[in-house]
Amino acid sequence: MERNFVCEINDQDSQDAMQDSLTEEAKSLLSTHKPTQVNIFQNESTPLDYQNSASTPNTIKRTRSVSSDATPVATAFSEGTLSLPHRRAYLNIAETKEENKKLKAEVFDLKSQYLTMQTELDNEKVRRVEMEQMWHSQKKKFDEERLKFESERNDWEKERERLLLDR
Repeated sequence: MERNFVCEINDQDSQDAMQDSLTEEAKSLLSTHKPTQVNIFQNESTPLDYQNSASTPNTIKRTRSVSSDATPVATAFSEGTLSLPHRRAYLNIAETKEENKKLKAEVFDLKSQYLTMQTELDNEKVRRVEMEQMWHSQKKKFDEERLKFESERNDWEKERERLLLDR
């Protein structure tokens, strides 16, 4: 079930009210800048009915006058709110681009930090393996020396007992 609604947002009454609230500088900019018309299609979900198990989208067409440096923001409307269209729902493209630049720079910094930390982690893993190998070799030497000293001790004790028995 598809319904098409066309709402003209720039009616004369709302434009007069908006013009009154603007400063002289803004009014002069507005009069020199020709707005462009943008068609926006939005999907609206309808409740489930008894014949259909899935919700069917309704397409809503809204026509707006938009300045060239602004972008419309997609908003969902129900049939009850169509009589009250949302005005001034625009994003400033320059601000959005600046925010994107900042976010991309932040992502770049975070990625470089991640790669640096990953390299440091790999280096620490290598050092750990080297230290474990060195520890194992030292332990092996220590165990060999201990066995050697124990065997010498046993030899000395046998020699001592033999000497005691000979006396």
